[in-house]
Amino acid sequence: MDIIVTLFYLLFTACVIYPPTEFVSAGFTIPQIFDGIMGSENVNFVSYHMRRTSITMVAHSFLPMGYWFALYFGGWRSEWQLFTFASCWMFVFMFLYKMICWWEHAKLGHPVVKTLLPYVQEGSDWRVVAADLNTEFKNVDKVSIQLRTTSKFVATPTWLIKVSQYRVDIVKQGECTLVATAHNKGALLAPHMIPPQRQ
Repeated sequence: MDIIVTLFYLLFTACVIYPPTEFVSAGFTIPQIFDGIMGSENVNFVSYHMRRTSITMVAHSFLPMGYWFALYFGGWRSEWQLFTFASCWMFVFMFLYKMICWWEHAKLGHPVVKTLLPYVQEGSDWRVVAADLNTEFKNVDKVSIQLRTTSKFVATPTWLIKVSQYRVDIVKQGECTLVATAHNKGALLAPHMIPPQRQ
């Protein structure tokens, strides 16, 4: 029974972390489930992805706990139950602590904000860069390419953006090199942004 539960949960976990198109169509992805909390990507791109990456990491941190409960209700009994239960909660608390660290001190620890900091003018704030990026993202003259169900590439007049599960890489067009590699028999381009070395 434990093997069946484990195989089922591994399949479920794979579908949660890398949702197939069927899950996306059914609305069973973390951004779709927590749509009300995240807001709109078109209205506030930076804030949306700050929330999205945080909620995604916390939701994924609960997967080991879900496995423990699946085994427990599947009839698993062991002398290691209490230890594994505590370990799963420690994993969750570790990620929650990381989220708190990201969001404290004017959100400067958040990975999305860290990608904007190199473009902040002296005496200015990261929110100014975020506002410029949000304004450009709202424009219709941007190019958006879906790379996978969990990642995409966006080019605005000034910025190149690669969105993935836990990260948002943002660079100015004039300050990076864009390398496109063929994927899936040339049907899809997977861009890799190489930012310049900063002194």
